[in-house]
Amino acid sequence: MVIEIKKTNTGRRNRRMLWGTLGLAASLSGARAGAQQPNSIMVASASGDRDTSADNELLLAGDFIVFTASKTAQRISDSPAAVTVITAEQIQQSGATTIAELMRSVPGVDVMEGNRSQANLAIRGFNNPFSNGVLVMIDERPINVDLQGNVFWNTEPLLLSRIARIEVVRGPGSVLYGADAFGGVINIITKTPQELLAAGKRTSATAAYGEHSSTFIEAANTQGKAGDWAVTVGAGYHGTSGFGERRTGDVRDSARVPILTVDAQKQISRGTLTFSASSADAVADFSPSIMISDMKWRTNSLMLTYSENQGSAPLTARIYRNSSRADGNGFDFNVQVLNVDLQQSRRISSRHHLLYGASFRHGEFQSSLTGKDTHPQEIASAFLQDQIEIDRMTSLFAGVRWDHNSIYPSQLSPRLSLVRHLPRSQSVRFSYGSAFLAPTQINSYEDFSAEVTPGVLFEQTGNMHLKPQKVASFEVGYRRDLEHGYLGVNLFQNTVTDIFGNNTIAFAPPPFPEGTPLVVQWANQGSAHAAGFELESGFLSARGIHGLLNYSYQNVTDDQGEQVDFSPNHKINLVLNTDESRRWTGYLAGHFVGESQARPNTLRAYTTLDASIGYRAGSAEAPWKISLAATNLLDDRHNEYVGGPSSVSQRRTSWLRVDGKF
Repeated sequence: MVIEIKKTNTGRRNRRMLWGTLGLAASLSGARAGAQQPNSIMVASASGDRDTSADNELLLAGDFIVFTASKTAQRISDSPAAVTVITAEQIQQSGATTIAELMRSVPGVDVMEGNRSQANLAIRGFNNPFSNGVLVMIDERPINVDLQGNVFWNTEPLLLSRIARIEVVRGPGSVLYGADAFGGVINIITKTPQELLAAGKRTSATAAYGEHSSTFIEAANTQGKAGDWAVTVGAGYHGTSGFGERRTGDVRDSARVPILTVDAQKQISRGTLTFSASSADAVADFSPSIMISDMKWRTNSLMLTYSENQGSAPLTARIYRNSSRADGNGFDFNVQVLNVDLQQSRRISSRHHLLYGASFRHGEFQSSLTGKDTHPQEIASAFLQDQIEIDRMTSLFAGVRWDHNSIYPSQLSPRLSLVRHLPRSQSVRFSYGSAFLAPTQINSYEDFSAEVTPGVLFEQTGNMHLKPQKVASFEVGYRRDLEHGYLGVNLFQNTVTDIFGNNTIAFAPPPFPEGTPLVVQWANQGSAHAAGFELESGFLSARGIHGLLNYSYQNVTDDQGEQVDFSPNHKINLVLNTDESRRWTGYLAGHFVGESQARPNTLRAYTTLDASIGYRAGSAEAPWKISLAATNLLDDRHNEYVGGPSSVSQRRTSWLRVDGKF
């Protein structure tokens, strides 16, 4: 793919680059992005190898193309929201084996691991053991499980070696994505079969073994005809005995997760037809706040996408089915989702570029926590976004989305974002938006009881009259692209209302202490406020070292002025990595996370260090890489969650790893 990038606002440079990532962004969006932008982008198809080192260079130069913030392909500096990108090269060099490890370096992202069985992510505060305020997608297919709206990361059928990049959008995203895009969106974009075929290395393999009896194996093979059809079959096994090592009396946080994926791509007269399937039949412990050993998990997905990128009105149509089942020791759930969505972009004048779409979602779920009945849910939605070119240097994104749910009232989610380009490769952004967090199936239908003493039952019940939790957000962003890097700052203020919480209906009789809840019900309770800023920079040293440095501050308080749990005030990240083309490669990431509350406890501040060193053998056409990697290298024994027997201190995990392409 040949990309010509012209910067007309500064006249600094015109360059031609070979870069396949833009092809993925363009095909996903189905739109010719940037014709209305001050920095125009012109895309022409061609085959070639995808250079991940070039991705990092483009990221530092401000020319990296992102998609998720507006559903159209555009430079980061043109985006209507704060975006961070993790490239395939960064993933490979880090030696990371989980998404949570990668997210620790992203400004504004809170990561909480109570143990190895379950990670939880939040953006700009409000983390918890079942965090559900971030929409997570794989190639635009949401993977949040409807039962509680969270993501079961360790049993998700995802091959890290197949990831092309991860886009993290901070701030409300309901205007385009609806419920769950409350604090932000994480879009995991995988390499397409045609990209893998064009790279010329049809087979890739990764094998690693680490502490805590950890195993990480992934392999993929691609066959096909360039420009016509291609099929990629992938398989993997992710396993660990966890920090508890399956010892009697210790936390149970082990997992054995076999993964199978199939992706097929066919070029047709006006676009591309893509089929994707993934499956994981896992046995994994479930220990976020309670311990359930050796649960059986089955996670499957099917997706068919038609992307028509020819003509003046590109079109994307998608249908997918998600299936999530788990069963173990009296706790089970079964969630089935079928979703159809359609979107199209159209330039209606020289100043207006419309993006519009609609979707319908049908879900059914059953769980031991909600009784024996199967509960249906249907959601119909439509959105409209107008990207208005006010002048050659200024764009206004104006959008709104309507969501109608069979359980809760219809919701409108607006967004206005003004992007202004300044001299010397600078840009500023002013944004207002709102988003909502839908009541989950647990919030609505929970029917749980447990005998605390003979004849006395503790009960927790759902509430069919809950209103969605809402956030209104104001944000100001600034970015300056430098010759070998960038500087950025984002300031935000969020107001959250109708927060989900437990309302006590009845109290326990004596001899229980006065005020002991006996019957509780989900309810909308109070509000909260979050304000803060994120400073971030990227740089390239004279020795070819890529660097990222960011600092995040957030002050998250409830309506009583008290600090909200699991929302640390301060976070600092420093990441250094060498160019992947070298024989010897290195990666070093330091993370500082300040003190946070977990009432009635306080979680101490901690500092961790992740590192990897590798040696590339073989030719550039068929490279093999041997590396040593470690997360929490200094073995800082800190706790990221306090709440029952499942909470343990973090441990170091060292790996010996081999990667190859041929």
